[in-house]
Amino acid sequence: MVYAWTRNDAPHVVHVVQSGFIWPYFVISSTLLSTLGLLEAGEQGDLRLYDEMDFIDWVAVDIGHIVEVQEGQ
Repeated sequence: MVYAWTRNDAPHVVHVVQSGFIWPYFVISSTLLSTLGLLEAGEQGDLRLYDEMDFIDWVAVDIGHIVEVQEGQ
């Protein structure tokens, strides 16, 4: 599941993503960002991903970033 915030003070939108996902790699693609309404943020370098493993903070990511999914994550 992907949670997307597209506007300040607006509730998040939850998307269940299966298309294009090949275990265990989840690619943040232009197609995915377009579906989430976040393509413009990705193109402008304003995309953030919550990193709960290393930084425990929001980190900037680019289009094409690959997340290795861990079981139970």
